[in-house]
Parts: sequence; structure tokens; C-alpha cells
Amino acid sequence: MKLQTQTKPDQTNDQMSSMVTDNPIGWIMAILVPAALFFVIRKNGLDNNTAMFISIISISLIMWIFSLLAIFIAPLFAVLLILLFDVAPQNVVLSGFSSGGFLLTFSVLGLGVVVSSSGLTYRYTLWMIKLLPRNTFGYQAALFLTGLLFTPIVPSILGRTAIAAPVLGNMFNSMIPEDRNQAAPLLYTGGLDGITYLGAVFLTGAPANLFIFGLLPAQDQWSFQFLQWTYAASLTGMIMLVCYFILSGLFFRSYRRITVNRNSICNELKRLGPVSWREWLALFCIILLAVGIGTTTLHKIKIPFIAFTVFLVLLFLGILSPKDFKTKIDWGFLFLLGSVIGIIATMNHLHIDRLLIARLDWLGIYMRNDFKMFILMLCAMIMVTRFFLPMGTTNFIFATALLPLADASGISPWLIGFIILIISETSLFNYQSPHIGLYKDKSGDKPEFSEQKISLFRGMLLVVKLLAIYASIPFWIGTGIL
Repeated sequence: MKLQTQTKPDQTNDQMSSMVTDNPIGWIMAILVPAALFFVIRKNGLDNNTAMFISIISISLIMWIFSLLAIFIAPLFAVLLILLFDVAPQNVVLSGFSSGGFLLTFSVLGLGVVVSSSGLTYRYTLWMIKLLPRNTFGYQAALFLTGLLFTPIVPSILGRTAIAAPVLGNMFNSMIPEDRNQAAPLLYTGGLDGITYLGAVFLTGAPANLFIFGLLPAQDQWSFQFLQWTYAASLTGMIMLVCYFILSGLFFRSYRRITVNRNSICNELKRLGPVSWREWLALFCIILLAVGIGTTTLHKIKIPFIAFTVFLVLLFLGILSPKDFKTKIDWGFLFLLGSVIGIIATMNHLHIDRLLIARLDWLGIYMRNDFKMFILMLCAMIMVTRFFLPMGTTNFIFATALLPLADASGISPWLIGFIILIISETSLFNYQSPHIGLYKDKSGDKPEFSEQKISLFRGMLLVVKLLAIYASIPFWIGTGIL
């Protein structure tokens, strides 16, 4: 015992020193860049709170880019600094932890724990493996369609991640090492992209979609209800879907036959026996959530409250045990989410969003006179913004600035909003989208693969999206949208 007590300080010191020596450039930039930003911004005439806020946020961005600390620590540190320097009121900075988005994600993460721990995802995976053709294309399509199935049902990207990600881990466990190593990047991206890639095609595909719907003029809101929205986006979505599987097959070169022991799968299903009551209740809660979301226009209950009601049903019935509540819900991620939402609220409180919006007026000229060039310029600006701001904030800034300009220019605001949603979903690096980290955690152990290769694939998907948008222009003209 004494030896253990004596080695703990040394281990701690080694960890702290390695944390700094592994990323010296990152730590130096985390110290120098914020200080330099503060003086530059103040010199340009902006107020002290704005300069302080931007400097603090730059620390978090550098920590994320260089992976200096765990992903949820950086925004928590930013929240602390914002409070210490009194940049904004406490109720604004901490508003993320009482927001509807936080409540919705928290509730659906709990549902995801139940779906996984009940054995429903494991049984679902076994059924798929039993029925699927013995090749990686079938596995990839099944993973992609699993995420896509939940896209119009669960409007939270993070919630879909918590439900769909364990399927990937179960699928990897069923494969022999050779097949698993070869197909790892193909199946990983297939499952991850199924959650988000076609989110813009459905009105309820993401909270940002509902936000943009709320910004549309009353006549456009009537014209782009759920089915009409999906119809208007259908051609773009189909082109993106077909090109996705062609591109992934050519890029990863992993379409191949795989070895599957169907007898062992059947034996495992027999061992599991009939569907348990916990699995039935988990499935019932998914259906209850879907029906509740699909009928919001009738009962007028907000979606976060519906999800929270389902979550409480799970707790009351003991389906989500106190132990699972404490240990299996990703609390680190929830702190990340609450912090980021609060930081965005602080940015809006300081009117930084207005400064950004005011600088986008000139895009209206290209929107009216050269729509194809406008799409390219909008894409470039969104991708640059996404290096620094999360997807939700990017959507807010560009939609708030450009939808009124589109309406005044005689161009469908829905179309502009749809293009913004399609492009802003692209994340070239993991830090740009919190759901990627959650997906990696929830999908369990997986073979090593090149993150740089995944980033390159995401960049190529951006080109696919642009091609799909351009190819859809005649369709939008023919339907009177453009």
C-alpha cells in the first residue's frame, strides 16, 4: 500500500508533463493567440466584453484543434472564464443547461441507453446479419439506413447517434479480424453519415431545420410542411444518396465478400430467446416518441417535453435503472452541449451575431444576378465559418442574414435555407461536430484507421453535395421553387 501511495504523485507529474510536452505548440498558441486577439480587437474599436469573449473562445478552439484536453473540458473552461470576467450575465452564460436542446438530448441519450442495454440493438444487429448478403456493401447500407430511419423520427442528431452507434460495435464483433480491419473505415463512415448526411431532406431531421422553417414567411411555411419539404428536397437527396455509395465504394475500395457463420448467428438468436419485456418497452418508447413528434401540430406540446416525458416513463417503470442512469449516460458530452449552447447565447447577447450578419449583405447581389456563383461563394463562406463555429451557430448566422434577402430578391427563402443546411452539415474534422465524438464512444472498440483519410472523404462528399444542388436547379425551376 505504501508503494502505491508513493507512486501516485509521480504518475500524476508524469501525466501532467507529458500533457504539455506532447503538444508544446498548441499550449503556446493557447496562451499567446488569445492575448494578441484581445489587443487587436480592442484596437479596432470593439468593446471590452466582445474582445474578451472572442479571446476566451479562441482558447477553446485551439484546445479542440490540437486535442490538448478532453473535448468537454475546453468549453467548460470558457464558461468559467466568461463568468469570472463578467462578460455576460450568469443566466445567459448558463442558459444552455436549461435549454430545450439540452433537455431533448439528455432525454434521447437516456432512451439510447435503454435501447442498447435492453439488448434490442444487439438483437436488431443479429437479425440484420442473418438476413443481409455476405458482403460489406450490405453491411454499409444497413448501417446507413439505420441512421436514416431515425432521421425524420428523432430530430436530435445526438439522440440518433446514441441509438444507432451501438449497432456498429455489434456488427464489428460479429466479423472475423481480417474482414473487420479491411472494412472498418467504410462501415464507420456509413453508420456515421447515415445519421446526418440526409438530415436536411426532412423537416424534422435536425433542430436547425425547424429553426429555418420558423424563419420562412407565413406563405412559405404553408407551402413547405413535412411532405412538401421532403418532396422539394427529394431529387437532391436521391442524387446525394446514389453518389454516396458510388464514391465510398471507389474511395475505400472495401466492397468485398465477408465470412459470416450463419449457424452461430442463429444459435445466438436462439440463446437470446423471445423478445424480452424490456426490449418491447424500449421499442414502444421509440414508437411513442415518433408518434409524439409526428403529431405536434395537434397537441402543441414541444418536442423536448415529449422526449422528457418518455424519459421519465423509462425511469418510473425501472427500465432505466439508477445504476445505468449514473454510469451509462454520457455526462461529459452533456456538459459539452450545455456549455456550447450557453456560449452561443452569450455571443448573441453581445450582438456578435449581428456584426457577422451585417457583413453578408453583399451576397444578396450575387443571389439575384448569378445564382450558381452565389452557391459557390456561400459554400466557401460556410466552410470557413465552420472551422470556428458549430453547425447550429453557422446555420443561425447565414439563415438570419440571407433568408430575408432571398424573400426581397424574389428567390425562395426555403431554397436558400435548404442549401445552407446541406453545406453546413459537412465536418472535415472531428472537433467541428460533437456528435462525432459521441458516435466513436458509443460504437465501442473498433480497428484503427486513418482519420486523415476520413477527412478527405468528407471533403469529397462536399463536392457531391454541390453537384447534387446544381443538378437539382432544373427541378426547382420546373416546380416553381426557383
